[in-house]
Amino acid sequence: MVWHNGIRVTLATGALAAATVLTGCSTVAGTPAAGEIDIRALDVGSFPTEPLDLRREYNHQLNNGTELAVMRLAGAVANGLEIDPALKYTTRVVDITSASRADFVLADVAVQAAVQHGLQFGYSATSSSHKISQDGFGSTDVMNAYGHGTPPPDASAVNLTVLQFPDRDSARNAATSMEEADFAVAPDLNQRLTLDRYPDAKAHWRPGISNMAATLAHGNYVVNAFVQLPEADPEKLRARAQQAIAVQLPLLDALPPLSAREVLRLDYDPEGMLRRTLHPEKYMTPSVQRENWLSTRGFLNGAGDMASWRELLDIGGVDFTATVNGGSLLLRARDESAATAMSSAIQAKTTKPADAPEGVPGAWCNLEEGKSRNNYLCVVSYDRYVARVSSTQIQDAHQRAAAQYALLANAKVR
Repeated sequence: MVWHNGIRVTLATGALAAATVLTGCSTVAGTPAAGEIDIRALDVGSFPTEPLDLRREYNHQLNNGTELAVMRLAGAVANGLEIDPALKYTTRVVDITSASRADFVLADVAVQAAVQHGLQFGYSATSSSHKISQDGFGSTDVMNAYGHGTPPPDASAVNLTVLQFPDRDSARNAATSMEEADFAVAPDLNQRLTLDRYPDAKAHWRPGISNMAATLAHGNYVVNAFVQLPEADPEKLRARAQQAIAVQLPLLDALPPLSAREVLRLDYDPEGMLRRTLHPEKYMTPSVQRENWLSTRGFLNGAGDMASWRELLDIGGVDFTATVNGGSLLLRARDESAATAMSSAIQAKTTKPADAPEGVPGAWCNLEEGKSRNNYLCVVSYDRYVARVSSTQIQDAHQRAAAQYALLANAKVR
């Protein structure tokens, strides 16, 4: 198991497990359309079957807007597979909604420099050629790109951290200050490097150490690329840094920066994903870690085994995902037939089939055996959507699956 945005992911079964059980109250609404079941007959327990936006109005706040801005940015940060197919495992993602969050991936002095120049928010993703060890939340025997783990001798990794600033001048000054502050931590040991393709980039390395960092302003954004290779070769390190930056910059060109006002006014659910995701709570609380919508790229950035996930998402032609902690994971496929094919592909990876929920068309379940507890995982499909729910009790998992199916049906007409 690994963790995706704070939620446990089970890759052996090929899909994401939603977390702990939360409950709410509702009755099943709607009337059956031609060729569809009567969803009012489903056993949904006390789980809601109405879209959340019909139960609650979203409250625009700056902290909510920042979370939504980071979800948007996550879809424009390159993942390892796009840089090098060997970088197929996620080792860490960090949603930078505050300076304290930036401390997880940047040196303290670099964070201070960024804050001085008006840091708004950011996102950081690390990809590695080796799997992580899931002994506990966030643990890894591969690496944290900033030195908090010991990589295997043949490991390579890339961390990309993208920060947004209020304007181009702020970003340019921040990039210079961040590099100078980081370099000054050990000026007698660090050596400056240049990147031929990006002469404005600021870079340095420490001879004999097999990693390097490069910082580059690009419009309102600052990109920090930290690369690690099995050998301490400055030419190979520079080549890898340039390779990562070359993939990253066009993604930012396609993502207009946001003003503070635009951050505040961001739509809670621009793709209508969260309204279709089982959400037992009554409140809209956007969170990159707990209540999110993400593009496929953003989802893959935190997916653990990215290669396995991309195979499944490609089968479905998935463009957006949503996850609610205590609710479900929702995937939006290209069309209904693609959704059905993806559900079948996920099911083919399961090992311990369990009873399916009664009366839910096409639903199936699997028993996931864990060290501390077992989980029942159920998958439902409706129209172009595939959703997955989880519970330690089979009846509860069945009620969640039925509620998710009813919610998808209700959301189609309401």
